[in-house]
Amino acid sequence: MKLEISIEACNHVKNDLLQRLAHLVPRHPIEETADKSNCDRFTLNFISETPSPDTLLQEIAAAVSAIEDHYPGAQRIELHVRNIACSEPSWRTLQNGGAFSPVDSIRIVPWDSEESPAPGTSDIFLHPAHAFGTGLHPSTRLCLQLLKLAAHIDSERSCGPRAALDIGCGSGILTIAAIRLGAARVLAIEIDPSAVQAASRNIQINGLAHAALVVKTSWHEISGQYDLVLANLVPSVLYKAAPHIAKLLRKQGLLITAGFPLSKNAEVRGLFAKNGLRLLHECSLDGWGALLITG
Repeated sequence: MKLEISIEACNHVKNDLLQRLAHLVPRHPIEETADKSNCDRFTLNFISETPSPDTLLQEIAAAVSAIEDHYPGAQRIELHVRNIACSEPSWRTLQNGGAFSPVDSIRIVPWDSEESPAPGTSDIFLHPAHAFGTGLHPSTRLCLQLLKLAAHIDSERSCGPRAALDIGCGSGILTIAAIRLGAARVLAIEIDPSAVQAASRNIQINGLAHAALVVKTSWHEISGQYDLVLANLVPSVLYKAAPHIAKLLRKQGLLITAGFPLSKNAEVRGLFAKNGLRLLHECSLDGWGALLITG
């Protein structure tokens, strides 16, 4: 599997970080980029091909945690991972103009600047220039499926409009779907500036800027509690974030998590069980898993 890995950190941890990465990913060229907006920070980028991606990512996450523990006063180290082989396919893979239904009653439509979404439409309009989340990937489709189930559960519980958190929002597709299915407001967070821009634009295209806020930040910067939490994340990030995610979920709230292989379902389920949450439903598609969990 080919992974694109980006790590942002403070300058004074650079040598320690480079040393640990050299041990974990030998023979992989690492590109260093200075942060123009903050002279104290830098970003390391590299691509790794590995037959054991989860093992490598857990090792990198452990190395990052060890450095953070060693430098308790430093700013957080940001770890961003993209599976190049399994990233969202682009609209070019579709026929019939690109519109399609990843799950029943939800249709994804590539936005055309010549047309505006009809008032009250249930369609989700996405700008076709970006592939941060088109609804084509199995993990995204599983999240949409579980969002529909979550909306049904809320209806049975007679819950009113609810506050949601979308961690790693990508294109904003799940944020938009959550609002379409009844969420009153959504905080959508991302660490990728390009994705933040894409999500903000898609939310505006759908006329939902009043109900969603997109912020460039990471999960560990978020506080408060939410009725619905969406966490479509790679395993290495999910393993690290799980204890904090559990604290963000309001009692009897609903958590939808995906982004991991089906073989990891039991492991992820156990991870959240250790933090006081319980499974409501699990599903899979094309070798990918997803869970609906409650507090």
